[in-house]
Amino acid sequence: MALAAVLTIFAAVPAFAQLPTAIADGLNSIEDNSAEEEEFTPGWEMTVGADQMTAYNWRGVRSSVWPWSYNIMPQICFDWYLTSDLSFEIGLYDVEEARCTWKTDEFGTKSANRYSELGAWFYFNFYGFTLEVQGYGLDRFMWNRGDYKEEMGGAVLDLGLRYTLSVLDWFQPSIAWYSILAGDDFRYSVYNEEYTDLRAFSSYLELALPFYYGNGFSTQVTVGCNPWQSPYYSHYTDGFVVSNLGLNLGYTFEFDNGISIPITLEGGYNFAERGYNWAFDDHINTQGWYYGIKLGFNFTKWLSK
Repeated sequence: MALAAVLTIFAAVPAFAQLPTAIADGLNSIEDNSAEEEEFTPGWEMTVGADQMTAYNWRGVRSSVWPWSYNIMPQICFDWYLTSDLSFEIGLYDVEEARCTWKTDEFGTKSANRYSELGAWFYFNFYGFTLEVQGYGLDRFMWNRGDYKEEMGGAVLDLGLRYTLSVLDWFQPSIAWYSILAGDDFRYSVYNEEYTDLRAFSSYLELALPFYYGNGFSTQVTVGCNPWQSPYYSHYTDGFVVSNLGLNLGYTFEFDNGISIPITLEGGYNFAERGYNWAFDDHINTQGWYYGIKLGFNFTKWLSK
C-alpha cells in the first residue's frame, strides 16, 4: 500500500515539471471559436477505468483516512450520443480504501477507520444542462467518525442539475446544485447530540472554473457551499457554510488506441471542518485542509456509430 502511494506521487513529477512550457505552448495552439468544429458522430461509447488516490475527497469532504491513505476507484460507464447537444450516460463505480485501522476509546468502544462506497449514476445532457441522478451506498458515515457507523450507514439518492457555458474551448465554467432527496439523510441536533426524524435534504451548490491550456494540461478552481446544516457536508454547523475552496492541477496522457492516463493534484479548504477536536481519532484534520494525488487509467471504445 505504501509503495503504491509513493509510485502515485512520483508518477506525477515528470508531467508537472514541464508545466510552464507546456501551458505556454498550449495557449498558442488553442483555436478560437470561429474555427471549424469537428464533425459530430452519433453512437454508443464505453469507458472502463480506475483511479488510484492518496485521499478520496468528495465535494470538499475528506471521506478516507486523513492525511494519507490508498484508495482505488474502478468504474465503467456507457454514453449514448444522439446529437451534439443531446446525450445520455449511465455508470457504476466502487471506492475502496486499502487499509483498515481499528481504534478503541476510553470506554472500550471499537470502531473501524475505513471507507467503502458503491455508487451508480445517470446523466442526461441537453443544450448545456446536465441532469444528474446518483445513488450512493455507504459502508459507514463519512469524515471517518467510526462512532456513527451504525446510524449513518445505508444508501441515499442524490439529484443534481448543472449548467455549463461552453462558449470558449479553453474556459468552460459551470454551476451546479445537488440535493439528497431520499435515503439515510436526517438532521442532527447539535444541542441534543442526536439525530432527529426531520429530513435534512443535504444540498451542495458549486461553481467550477476550469481552464484548458492545451497539450493535456488543465486547472480548475472550485467554490462550493452548503445552504443549511447537513450530516454529509456540514455535520456540526447550523447554517450556511463554504465547504469547498478547491484547486486542481491536471495533466492527461492521451494515446491513439483509446487509452488515457490522467494525473491530478488537488487541494482545498473546508470551513465546515475547521476547529473541531475529536479526542479519539488522531487522523482527523481539525484545520479543514484537504489534499491528494490521483492517478487514473481509462480505456474508451466506440460500440456503434
